[in-house]
Amino acid sequence: MSSMSASTSQHNQSRSLQDLKSDAAAVRKDLANLRDDAMDVGTQAAHQVAQRVKSGADQASEMAHSAGEQVKMAHKSMCNRVAKHPTAAVLVALGAGAILGRMLWR
Repeated sequence: MSSMSASTSQHNQSRSLQDLKSDAAAVRKDLANLRDDAMDVGTQAAHQVAQRVKSGADQASEMAHSAGEQVKMAHKSMCNRVAKHPTAAVLVALGAGAILGRMLWR
């Protein structure tokens, strides 16, 4: 009976070794899948960030353009007022210059 018992023990050890090898291969496959999934998530996050940055840059560009247009309109309006009332414009500029000169002189 002892030869049968030794044979069974050896068979069990061989089976356990095969199970360990199979489990190790499954773990390697799972790790590779996790790595691929993590890379996909990172790539998607990078794309989302890039889209948000582009959207923010587009909005900033539109705001800058709008502000530029408003400045042009204000400049044109001021030029029209000066053209209509040149004496008043000169007196206002003279008064503002006198006040600033006094403030800076001290």
